Amino acid sequence: MIKRAQNCSFSLILPFNIIYMKKKTSLADIAQSLNVSKTLVSMVLNGRGEENGISKDTREKVIARAKELNYQPNMLARSLRLGKTNTIGLIVSDISNPFFSKIIRAVEDALAEYDYNLIVCSTDEDVEKEGRLIKMLEYKQVDGMIISTSMASETDIRKKIRSGIPFVLIDRYLDNPDNPYVGTDNYLGAYRLTSHLIKNGYKKIVILSHQPTHLSSLKDRKKGYLQALKDHKINPDDRLIIDVPFQNRDRHVFEAMEHLFSEGEPDAVFCLNNSLSLAFLDFCKQKNINIPGRTGLASFDDIDLFRLLPVTVTSVRQEVTEIGKQAVIKLLHEIRKPGSAEEKRVQIPPILHIRESSQKIS
Repeated sequence: MIKRAQNCSFSLILPFNIIYMKKKTSLADIAQSLNVSKTLVSMVLNGRGEENGISKDTREKVIARAKELNYQPNMLARSLRLGKTNTIGLIVSDISNPFFSKIIRAVEDALAEYDYNLIVCSTDEDVEKEGRLIKMLEYKQVDGMIISTSMASETDIRKKIRSGIPFVLIDRYLDNPDNPYVGTDNYLGAYRLTSHLIKNGYKKIVILSHQPTHLSSLKDRKKGYLQALKDHKINPDDRLIIDVPFQNRDRHVFEAMEHLFSEGEPDAVFCLNNSLSLAFLDFCKQKNINIPGRTGLASFDDIDLFRLLPVTVTSVRQEVTEIGKQAVIKLLHEIRKPGSAEEKRVQIPPILHIRESSQKIS
């Protein structure tokens, strides 16, 4: 039989069986077909059949009939009944950054081992947007959150997370040491990289960062840079510490570097993440600045491109897979036993990759 849709500006011919969809199979349907109780079917399909004394033969019949009837559980009802959704929210600052793309993959892979799903959000370093995303995830009743926050303090983030949902900070920590956190030892990575540049003859080293400047990851990298200068008896120069706005970052990097190079070329530029390094490389290409001939380059965050460029880039690699895995383990621990973790902060040592962009000055 064919049915014609009416009240339209065009005619649409639809098969009868598409309009009148087959009723979704319920627990009651399975129970009736096997002449057992709905409660028995529910216990079997929720993995509680054996503990409730239901025979193996009956359990197998229930499971087989559920497959035969293409039974699909009502996940919303199940979530309400169990008080959990098996869903985690992940908030990162810049989804286009290869570092965060790898974090997302690492977290997703780790959660899959525990049968959890993932919702990913990106804030663009906007604290107001981050607050809205937190509320959205709360509305969706996620079981927990992993957050690379752009906020300045624990007070700020607690004002947003009012539902008591467990969360773990990743990449950036806040002022309260009791907040669960997983990330890189940023101080160590920056100290080693700056020391490497100094030992290779670079003395006038620019550090290129972005706003907001309160981010713990950036602050710790700056501290490592300054300590390396001090240990090698080099006086820091505030003019060589440059922070550009996050929005329209490439344009701001170009303008800042153009001004800096007009006043005297630095020996080297240390970029505090891979996005800044790419912006600096673009500036050098447009200005025909040879690396490392005219200036050296080093980057925090190692990406695949750095080893494929005509001049490979010296960089600090963060152990992204391990960071994502440890963040998931810590969050699931917080969900099951809130506040019981002995080690609140986990810092994973980075790895320094020395390449052509920081060749020794002759």
